[in-house]
Amino acid sequence: MDNQLVQTITPLRKNISMLEKVKPIIFILSAVIGFIACMLFIRNRKPEFANMRSLGTSKGLVFTEAFFEQSLFGVIGTLIGIGIYFLIHGTGALFIAKDILIFIACYLAGATVAVINITRINVMKIMKSNE
Repeated sequence: MDNQLVQTITPLRKNISMLEKVKPIIFILSAVIGFIACMLFIRNRKPEFANMRSLGTSKGLVFTEAFFEQSLFGVIGTLIGIGIYFLIHGTGALFIAKDILIFIACYLAGATVAVINITRINVMKIMKSNE
C-alpha cells in the first residue's frame, strides 16, 4: 500500500512544485495587464485630464482620481473572480489570500505606472490637437 501512495503523491508534488515556480510569472503578468488595461481605459480621457489641468487641478489630484478609478476596477474585478471561484470550488480557497493580495498589488503597480504617464501629458499639446 505504501508503494501506491508514493506513486500517487510523487506526480502531485512535482505538479505543485511547478506551479510554485510559475507564480512569479503570473504576478508579473498581472502588473502588465494592470498597465495595459489602465492605458486603454484612460487614453481617450487625455483631453479631459488636460482640461482639468488647464482649469487649475493639480497633477496630484488628477493622479488620485485616475488611480482611484483603476483601483476600484481592479479590486471589484478580483472580488468578482474570487466570488465565482468560491461558487465553483466551495470554501477551500481561503489559503490563497496572500496570493490574491500580491496579485492586486501587482495590478495596481502596473496601473500606477500608466497613471503617472497620463499625468505627465503636455496640456497645451493636447489642447491644440483638439482644435
